[in-house]
Amino acid sequence: MRRYGESFLYGILGLVFLVIIQVLVLSLIMGGVAAHIQLPVLDKLPLLQTLFTANTSSALQYLLKTPILIVEQLDIQNQQIWAYYLMPISFLMHISLVWLVLYFYRQQALQGRLWLALCLLLVSVMYMRVAACCTTEPGWVFDIGLLAMVYQPLNDTEFWQDLYLYLKPWLLAMQFVLASVGFLLLLNQRRRMKFLSK
Repeated sequence: MRRYGESFLYGILGLVFLVIIQVLVLSLIMGGVAAHIQLPVLDKLPLLQTLFTANTSSALQYLLKTPILIVEQLDIQNQQIWAYYLMPISFLMHISLVWLVLYFYRQQALQGRLWLALCLLLVSVMYMRVAACCTTEPGWVFDIGLLAMVYQPLNDTEFWQDLYLYLKPWLLAMQFVLASVGFLLLLNQRRRMKFLSK
């Protein structure tokens, strides 16, 4: 029982650490610090309770689209400039990755391949929104990053627009490939551990 409690505590601490790292990286890239925090799921708990009572499948669909955490940079008028979104799928992935790191740490198998796998998996579930891109909802970080380049006034807008339109149909596939490669690297790491332990 004590081990489960420790795993839960490490899972939460690891989740917080991973989110802080991602927000710091995005802050450096965006040139502004995200310091305002929202917890939309907590705000919508009464609505979710009602939805789960009335229609479970609709409630689950709504829950999957509702961010758990938003860390954002605001302007003087409290308008969002950019924001990092922790979606439910991202939350589950982060917790799973923290537990995997703990597992590999206990097995003394933390290697470069593992860190590459973790980075690929994290990038594949990282969501953000940039207000200047005219998007109403968060999107995958690579998608929004390309769109931000289109709207960057100092850039060659035509080039970035053509690139974005060319890559747009492939972005979901790219996201899936990143996640798959990360997952395969993790599986390979686990198999190597079993092979070495024989």
